[in-house]
Amino acid sequence: MGFSANETGSSARATRAERFAADREAVRRVIGFGISDEEFDQAPDVLGDIWGIVTDKARGFPARSASPGS
Repeated sequence: MGFSANETGSSARATRAERFAADREAVRRVIGFGISDEEFDQAPDVLGDIWGIVTDKARGFPARSASPGS
């Protein structure tokens, strides 16, 4: 039995949302105080920046410089 592209996409989005929620809860436990989802959304995308650096290095691009607000 196959899945339609829409069903597969919905499933992937639901899985991603569950992982996001679990990651945020883990951060809340580690830092020891509550932080709202809105505060998470306003925070810099540190993990995204790290993945960008790793991708650049793997492709042989010059190193990125750390810039505030990115």
